[in-house]
Amino acid sequence: DNDWVSVAGEGRAGVGSCVRVADSGTGNRVMTGPDGVRWTSRSSAADNDWTSVAWGGPAGAETFVAVAYSGTGNRVMTSPDGVTWTLQTSAADNNWVSVTWGGPAGSEKFVAVAYSGTGNRVMTSP
Repeated sequence: DNDWVSVAGEGRAGVGSCVRVADSGTGNRVMTGPDGVRWTSRSSAADNDWTSVAWGGPAGAETFVAVAYSGTGNRVMTSPDGVTWTLQTSAADNNWVSVTWGGPAGSEKFVAVAYSGTGNRVMTSP
């Protein structure tokens, strides 16, 4: 009964997994699935309001990155497989609403944007 707000798929050949994140629920604000039909509940790194998830990173070191609307100093979490999540320090405790991966070849970055907050409302990470 969570409010599932974002989904991302990983693109590694033969691995393929989808990850969903939710902005509500207790402890199970992540789901993974191999095909977009069958889903397994997973524990998020914190019970934050996770608003967006993306998959990307340098070749061979790809990861899922999720951003949250709530939390204190921990509004980013990462996972190599969508199952095990690690909290990361966000650039600011802004209301992060979207994250994506991209950019010119060789200079790609994760880029997150915030709906509101203090200072810059954009954060990037290679």
